[in-house]
Amino acid sequence: MASDNTQRSYSIIPCFIFVELVIMAGTVLLAYYFELTDTFGIHVQGFFCNDADLMKPYPGVDESSFIPPLILYCVVAAVPTTIIFIGEVSMYIMKSTRAVLLTQEKTMVTGKCCYLNALTRRVIRFIGVFAFGLFATDIFVNAGQVVTGNLAPYFLSVCKPNYTGTECRFNHQFISNGNICTGSPVVVEKARRSFPSKDASLSVYSAVYVTVRVMIIRMSITVECSHCYSAVYVTVRVMIIRMSITVECSHCYSAVCVTVRVMIIRMSITVECSHCYSAVCVTVRVMIIRMSITVECSHCYSAVCVTVRVMIIRMSITVECSHCYSAVCVTVRVMIIRMSITVECSHCYSAVCVTVRVMIIRMSITVECSHCYSAVCVTVRVMIIRMSITVECSHCYSAVCVTVRVMIIRMSITVECSHCYSAVCVTVRVMIIRMSITVECSHCYSAVCVTVRVMIIRMSITVECSHCYSAVCVTVRTAGTGPTLL
Repeated sequence: MASDNTQRSYSIIPCFIFVELVIMAGTVLLAYYFELTDTFGIHVQGFFCNDADLMKPYPGVDESSFIPPLILYCVVAAVPTTIIFIGEVSMYIMKSTRAVLLTQEKTMVTGKCCYLNALTRRVIRFIGVFAFGLFATDIFVNAGQVVTGNLAPYFLSVCKPNYTGTECRFNHQFISNGNICTGSPVVVEKARRSFPSKDASLSVYSAVYVTVRVMIIRMSITVECSHCYSAVYVTVRVMIIRMSITVECSHCYSAVCVTVRVMIIRMSITVECSHCYSAVCVTVRVMIIRMSITVECSHCYSAVCVTVRVMIIRMSITVECSHCYSAVCVTVRVMIIRMSITVECSHCYSAVCVTVRVMIIRMSITVECSHCYSAVCVTVRVMIIRMSITVECSHCYSAVCVTVRVMIIRMSITVECSHCYSAVCVTVRVMIIRMSITVECSHCYSAVCVTVRVMIIRMSITVECSHCYSAVCVTVRTAGTGPTLL
């Protein structure tokens, strides 16, 4: 098995030298021209005479600040690089001691003399991606500063404009002449490049990159036996992504918030034996997606909230034997979708709530034999849909509630034989519909409830023979309704 831990490739080194290094060198060279040369001229933005917004005191040079730029840039570049290196080395050591690399990362053989193991490739890959993104962020920030030429709040303090020959003493004149400044050219040029902030942009990029790398957690445990080379492999992967955008206005304090949460959990266990090559695999996948949008106004405190939740759960178990190649597969899938919309007003406190819930459950079991190729398949599907609407008024506290529930269950069993190719199919379908309406009045506290239930059951059996091609089909349908009035 150790001989399979190598993979030959003649394109990885040429691609790295002639493609990736060329792109990286061009990015670094462009960042150098933006930072240390005057190749790209700054857009000269005008200003009004004695503008109070541009006359803030000069805070001093950057080296005298609480965190000097040199230290900030070193931290921004060194911390993610260190985290990536330590994480990859730790993961490589844990996997190497348990021989997991035989089934995952392999040693690349390029030519007859160059060997690139998994650790070297992964470290170069992730650190290179981080460095490329860091230089690209610096390029975009410098391009934004050069194009906009946004003035810093202390621009007039360092510009020290010469108002001779202008009417600034008597009129609030707009000055577009860039040669009116008498201060230090270096400081004036820096004051013309205040937005976007380079320190904030690089810090945010570094923090986001480290967060994404840390939030993807992967833990693996492998045990191998030297007698039968059986392996037990447990992998747990958890990925959590959350993105929120909030906008708030100081006049009416209205807020708009959009939040998206995605959580993906995957756990797999595999057992393999070298004698009969039988494998047992258990995989559980859970994906939860939640998105909410909220708008609130401070005048009437009305709120509109839209929430969408999607949860998908999948679990599969597979057993296969090399002697008769029989396979047993059990798959369970559960998908839950929930969407709710709520509107509330502070004047009468009336609320309208609409909720839609959809749950889909599917379970299938399949057994196949290589001798007669007979197959038995059992599939169960359950779909539940629920929708409710509620309206309530604060004056008489009356409430009207409409709820609709739909449940659909389907189960099918199929048996086929290779000798006469006869097939027996049994299908059972059950659909249950329930709708209820409730009206309540606060004066007499009387309640009227109407409930309608509908259950439909359908069962069909079909038998077909390949000799006479005769078919027998039996179908049973049952429908029941039951309205209730209280």
